[in-house]
Order: sequence, then C-alpha cells, then structure tokens
Amino acid sequence: MLELKFQVPKDSSTLYSSQYPGLVLSDTSCRWSPKRVEMAIRVVIQALKRAELRWVSRQEVRDAARAYIGDTGLLDFVLKSLGNHVVGKYFIRRCLNPVTKVLEYCLQDILCKFPKQEE
Repeated sequence: MLELKFQVPKDSSTLYSSQYPGLVLSDTSCRWSPKRVEMAIRVVIQALKRAELRWVSRQEVRDAARAYIGDTGLLDFVLKSLGNHVVGKYFIRRCLNPVTKVLEYCLQDILCKFPKQEE
C-alpha cells in the first residue's frame, strides 16, 4: 500500500468527481461540465479494461474512446488528468516508454493487488 501511496501525486485543485471519490477533475475553470468529464473517464477506463492489464499507447486509448466521445480536446484533458491517479477501485498508471518515447497507460485493480484483510 505504501508503494501505491507514493505513486499518487498530490493536487490542490478543488473540483472532485462525484462518481469517483478522490479523483480531482480539474480546477474550477474547467471548460467541460463534471458530467461530461465523468463520462469521458468511464469511457477511458472501459478502453483500458479491454486491454486486459497490458500497457496501451496513449493514441490507442484515445482512438478507442473516440468512438464514444467526439470531443478530442476533452479526451486529451482526461488522459492528461488521469495519469497515475486512483479512480474508484483502479489505479491508472501512465509512463513514457523508454524505447519508443510514447506515453502508455495501464489499468491496475487495487482490490486485486491489495485485498481487504479480515480483522
């Protein structure tokens, strides 16, 4: 759990997702409504779920989400915001592939890695 804590960046923004507690959407000057941002988040998470725990390029995630979300600016904003954040029961990892120099994303189920312990 400590490993996960250190990977999650701290952010001082003030607008939080109601669907995904703890996720900072952006500051209050965001040009998209929280509802639209949350919908885009759901679509991106679904695209990453279909990847089945493998690293996926940013462009692949964006193309998959593009079928459902027409606003590419919104998708770019969400992909930038989701990197290395906990969303619901998932940790969305983002890193730069050292060989290809391309941003890649991977979805990690926190509950599978850290199952709830009985007391």
